[in-house]
Amino acid sequence: MEKIPILFLAAGRRVQMTQMFLERGFEVFSYESDLTSPICQVAFVIEATKPWSDSHFMDEILPVYKANNIQLVIPFQDEAVIAACKLDRYFKNRGLEPKIVCSPIAVAEICYDKLFFEQWMGDKFPTIYPSANILRPMIIKPRYGAGSRTIFHVENEFDLEKYKLLISSGKWIKQRKIKGIEYSVDCYFDPDGNYIDSVPRRRILIGSSGEVVKSITERNEWLQAISKEVGERLGLIGPVNMQYILEYNTGEIYLFEINARFGGGYTLSIHAGMDVINLIARDYLGRDFEYEPDTWRNNLLLQRAYKDYYFQRPG
Repeated sequence: MEKIPILFLAAGRRVQMTQMFLERGFEVFSYESDLTSPICQVAFVIEATKPWSDSHFMDEILPVYKANNIQLVIPFQDEAVIAACKLDRYFKNRGLEPKIVCSPIAVAEICYDKLFFEQWMGDKFPTIYPSANILRPMIIKPRYGAGSRTIFHVENEFDLEKYKLLISSGKWIKQRKIKGIEYSVDCYFDPDGNYIDSVPRRRILIGSSGEVVKSITERNEWLQAISKEVGERLGLIGPVNMQYILEYNTGEIYLFEINARFGGGYTLSIHAGMDVINLIARDYLGRDFEYEPDTWRNNLLLQRAYKDYYFQRPG
């Protein structure tokens, strides 16, 4: 079978995900700013010399896209999702018909900008968003960005005074601090925004970068129903990761973040049976693939381990 060339944007360390695409008949190219990223040893890498904020990054991608007959473009970071939306317009303005697997830019911006997300949730789903209350402990985190490396805890008046400049800067958001069980729900929405399936995963151990190290699939119709309703209302497309907390004391569920892209632990959901890679191939490329929702394996545990990659530097 002839390999199908596709382009990743900022896949970085997504080696296992890349291997899953390779196993399903794809040839993977990736646009990367760091040429010592592990992805460089399993994919054809295009060096990114421009930041996402510089529109000239698209000029670097265009010749590679044309020369290799790229069939799909898939972003792997939040900024790359916004960039992919812009790339879609850029290609179409040049007479091309790109297939870019991501949500529309207005939807992507709501997910990327946590203040926009807070406002949207407050309007559409206020009972399941952890709005901050000055009388309760809260967390503050950057308005933009992923992971949990830069989160501050506000427990009392002293903390409130300590972080008041951050809180008032407009560059940080407040959320209620909740003690509970963290879940990620990996979802897939087709190109028309229809919910296809989802896999809830309990986050057992989180690494220093904020990505999951140990996780287990857990069948939970409640979380799946919420994810379907929120995702279709928002207009999400493609692979999506939603993050929840189930509060210990009350049993209430709160949705605190949506990543409009593959999440770091999404490989577990694919391995469990929600074969989103073949679903993407079916929906965007016409691959013959039959899929029965909600047949993935329950109680499948992911345990990650470190792997070393070596790069010979000049000199």
